[in-house]
Amino acid sequence: ALVWQREREEEVLVFMAPDPQNPIDNSMSLAQAFSQEAQKQYPQARVAIGLGQVAREISAWRTSYRDAVQALDLARRLQTDTPLFIGDLGVYQLILSLSDREKLLEFRDRTLGPLLEYDHRQHADLIKTLEAFFACHGNLSQTAEMLIVHRNTLLYRMNRINEIAQIDLNRPETRLALHLALTIRRLLTMK
Repeated sequence: ALVWQREREEEVLVFMAPDPQNPIDNSMSLAQAFSQEAQKQYPQARVAIGLGQVAREISAWRTSYRDAVQALDLARRLQTDTPLFIGDLGVYQLILSLSDREKLLEFRDRTLGPLLEYDHRQHADLIKTLEAFFACHGNLSQTAEMLIVHRNTLLYRMNRINEIAQIDLNRPETRLALHLALTIRRLLTMK
């Protein structure tokens, strides 16, 4: 199932992928084309698309629809026009399924709190730096390029992150916690 939303309107399309060998790729291609066409037709509108699991039988349509609605909800929260497939959501799906919102917020605040406070007080960009760092898979050269800063400036910021948060970004557990906290921040602060 593919669920599409434009402003307050909601349409549901259920379709069969023409190539049974590659149904997900075909569905994603169709959804991407649909998104591009909708953007052309309604340039001011925000289009969000969610795709559920492939339904090979009528009895699986309901589950596929629910999956598509969940993917659509995440697409809206992330404010992305890229179609989201439920099978690709991984940790996002896990976070959204956790019912104790207060625990998630507590984890976010404990993990990112010192950096958020420093950014607010000093008008710094340490959170933005971390987000870029993770978007570039930890590659410092790409991160510096993305942020349009000199590599030495980035290294200084990374050291400040370690000092202020009293962490070691070289530890995989630390990176996981920071990435998870940033994801929680993004998901729970967007309506």
